[in-house]
Amino acid sequence: MPQQLGDNEISEYGVSQINEQDRDRLTRHVMRVGDIVFSRRGDVTRRAYITGKEDGWLCGTGCLLLRLNHPQCDNRYLVRFLGFHETRSYLTQHAIGATMPNLNQRILASVPVVLPPREHQERIIGVISAYDDLIENNRRRIQLLEQAARLLYKEWFVHLRFPGHEHVKIKDGVPEGWTSGVIGSLGEIVTGKTPSKKMVSYYGDDIPFIKTPDMHGNSVVTKTEENLSDEGASSQATKMLPPRS
Repeated sequence: MPQQLGDNEISEYGVSQINEQDRDRLTRHVMRVGDIVFSRRGDVTRRAYITGKEDGWLCGTGCLLLRLNHPQCDNRYLVRFLGFHETRSYLTQHAIGATMPNLNQRILASVPVVLPPREHQERIIGVISAYDDLIENNRRRIQLLEQAARLLYKEWFVHLRFPGHEHVKIKDGVPEGWTSGVIGSLGEIVTGKTPSKKMVSYYGDDIPFIKTPDMHGNSVVTKTEENLSDEGASSQATKMLPPRS
């Protein structure tokens, strides 16, 4: 599941499943509404609030589960607080492991938390949720448009039934006048790189930083779970994506 975690969201893309017998055997790891799940390794800032959609899912070994029931804390507010830049920096700095950062229960339990009165938390969540609903509605519209675009692409460029195709000759499997080749002949292929997590100043809100989870189920990336500072982007100048990449 860690690779399915994002910035307070869980992608269903590539989620593994188990049978009911195994689920019953692992009941203490079953997630419930209101839980907060964290990635244990890699990007240890990834987390999500468990909603009714994920209720009953299993928390895998690559994750840590927060099950809190404190009267002064609304977990919907807490999961947002845990996404603040300062909190993410704390987790990154205190994670163990030089090659791959790892999170454990002790580190997660030590995270400093500031809680306004409960009613203020609920008001904050009310405002944020309204925006989240708008974002989700727009995301669904985008998915429908992407589906329509895929169908159109398949009709025109796979089945070659584009407007006026009746009057076009097919030569070597493609319409006359078209060219065919390999991707490498069209441009340059560059391998990405992650700036050092130990350099807190490399991360901020200036430059979107695309990673694999941002692309799950998306043909177009409109939002990234992490952003770099100008300093962090400058350290990876050769990895900047030009327009139309």
